Amino acid sequence: MSTQVAIVTTEAVRIGAVRVRMQGMYQDDQVSTTIALSFRGADLCGLSVDFHGSTSDMRSFAAELIRHADVTEAAQAAGLVSA
Repeated sequence: MSTQVAIVTTEAVRIGAVRVRMQGMYQDDQVSTTIALSFRGADLCGLSVDFHGSTSDMRSFAAELIRHADVTEAAQAAGLVSA
């Protein structure tokens, strides 16, 4: 059983001083696939967080992020949230 890397984006996004790395992996003898996310502080603050989940879990996570962004922008456009 060996883990193969399908894709790596070393700086997928930068959120303030935090860099986010993404990596998609699979095992050549199994049907499971995973996505790993790494959050690193750009300065010496010591922030370091890594987590991974199935591609299905990560799709659900991404959909929820998009839903929150959409609702927040719609609320601002409707004048419910100050800019």
